[in-house]
Amino acid sequence: VTLKVLDIPRYQRLDLSTTVNYPPKQKYFIYGDSTRTIMSHVISKLPDFQHTVTLAKRPPFLTEKMLEQGVMAEVEQIEGSPLEVDGKVIAPLQRSCYEISFKGER
Repeated sequence: VTLKVLDIPRYQRLDLSTTVNYPPKQKYFIYGDSTRTIMSHVISKLPDFQHTVTLAKRPPFLTEKMLEQGVMAEVEQIEGSPLEVDGKVIAPLQRSCYEISFKGER
């Protein structure tokens, strides 16, 4: 099987110590270029999940420069711990629109 790596958006060592807590809100790393905008979930502790989505378009408040560098954002309506249904962790983005918060240029 031939495999082509499309992206390695971000790498962070996962702290497996018992002192780590889930963040208050779900965190995603948003990055891209002039042709695409991608959100990749930031794994914080286990159990957790990997979730990557391509947005339909670049949000108007994110510049191309911000996308090229990447922006850490929190999804306001989603708690930081994983969403579980019937004992299985599932991706929490179940709607098509969410509010996010981030620190960045204006």
